[in-house]
Amino acid sequence: MHIFFNALVPTLVYIAVRVELVPIALLIILLGKWRVFSVRPRHWWPNIRANAVDVLVGVSMLGFMVEASSAGVQATFAIIYGAWLLLLKPRSTTIFVALQALVALALSLTALFLLGDGAP
Repeated sequence: MHIFFNALVPTLVYIAVRVELVPIALLIILLGKWRVFSVRPRHWWPNIRANAVDVLVGVSMLGFMVEASSAGVQATFAIIYGAWLLLLKPRSTTIFVALQALVALALSLTALFLLGDGAP
């Protein structure tokens, strides 16, 4: 079931972007992190910190999909996001955690510079 829902998130984000419902796509990404707040409030901050990498990658992929020029490119970003959710994110060894941090940093900075060029 977990694999199914992790595969469903990029699909729903892709569909929401295609029908130009970007706030709904962002909501889908954030609702995927509901477990962060399903514990006592004293555990919220550590959970937010632990899940920040996943949120950054998800929002970055959303930004890339929004800026993409064609449905094929948007689908490619959805597939990459699905690979992140299914293959890289579940790993917890030191090398994979470092790789997750590197991927999140690279994608987040790229999305920031791509989307932030119109900012004051």
